[in-house]
Amino acid sequence: ACRLMLQAVAERAGKLERLALMALSGTVEPSQGRRAVLDALSSLFQDVHADLLALVHERRELRGATTTATVAVWDGRGVYVAHVGDARLYLLHDRDLRQLTIDHTMVEDLVRLGHLRAEEAAVHRLRGVVSRSVGESALCKVDLGYVEVAPGDRMLLVSDGVSVYVSHDDLWKLLWPGGSAHAVVADALKAGSQDNVTAVVVHLPEPGVATTVISSVSESLQHTERLDLLAVLSFCRHLRTDELMTVL
Repeated sequence: ACRLMLQAVAERAGKLERLALMALSGTVEPSQGRRAVLDALSSLFQDVHADLLALVHERRELRGATTTATVAVWDGRGVYVAHVGDARLYLLHDRDLRQLTIDHTMVEDLVRLGHLRAEEAAVHRLRGVVSRSVGESALCKVDLGYVEVAPGDRMLLVSDGVSVYVSHDDLWKLLWPGGSAHAVVADALKAGSQDNVTAVVVHLPEPGVATTVISSVSESLQHTERLDLLAVLSFCRHLRTDELMTVL
């Protein structure tokens, strides 16, 4: 399921970039330009959703195969966000760390409805149960938005294996003033996380500072395929994901 999403992002990254730059260039009315990018992101999610439903219909052994996804597109001035699931996207601006996405989990839904307090949600036995995912039901509702950012800001994307075990305040301490994704992952593992522990930190450059692409989506997809291959080997089946990554 996650591979379908990665493939879709890899195939459409160029189109999303062109739409985002067009919206920024002034060749189209700004609100229309941004709407076009958000519509393209929504279509990406809806197409993967439809492909997953069709795949599960054809192959009953895949019943229950769903995925969550958070996609961010930076245009130089702001970030387009498309989100479904329990990963989190944060923005660190000056000394303020703000969560940009909403957790689509049963306990967070109950908190928003006023049926559960935040401190109760943190220790609730169902806190890891996702309430919205791609490929789950007939409809796929995607949270879409655009957030203005400033040069020098940092974006942090983490999986629930991080957010469940590392508090908001601790994330701030790890990121300010110059923390890394490695520090975030290490802290989650130290806290005892047994789930997927993933963190990505993106430094938005100051004007005139060259940017470097560390890895492409296609390279990430190849990395995922290598992990899947290792996981089925008899001498690797007992290893956790973080241990498999060490083997790689």
